[in-house]
Amino acid sequence: MDAPLVTIVNHSESLLAMLEAALQDEGYRTSSCTISENVQGELISTQPALVILDLWLETQDSGLKVLQQLRDDPSTACIPVLVSTLDNHVLNSNRDKIEALQAEILPPPLELDKLIAAVERIIEQQEHTAD
Repeated sequence: MDAPLVTIVNHSESLLAMLEAALQDEGYRTSSCTISENVQGELISTQPALVILDLWLETQDSGLKVLQQLRDDPSTACIPVLVSTLDNHVLNSNRDKIEALQAEILPPPLELDKLIAAVERIIEQQEHTAD
């Protein structure tokens, strides 16, 4: 069986590289997107086990728009999303919307051990739900 695929959506190429390396070291396959308009097609074609989504892509609310699109599309609505952003203000001002769209939140600061633990927990829950 293939390792679970985690898609990372973030505008920072250096952060993407760091997150991909950390997840791959833990045995996950990864894919990434840096531009919000590419995300939906990527997720429809790959159907990842989890999406790690930054709220700030091109603008401070573009990640929230991506999350809304994912939930509105039946082919991506059930994909778990972990919102991880370095901007605490943007996160706090959108917390209710994020929770209403059934995404989990990993608050800043970004700590790799907490991120990995959240990824493992969410994917494990998803696998048990699928059984």
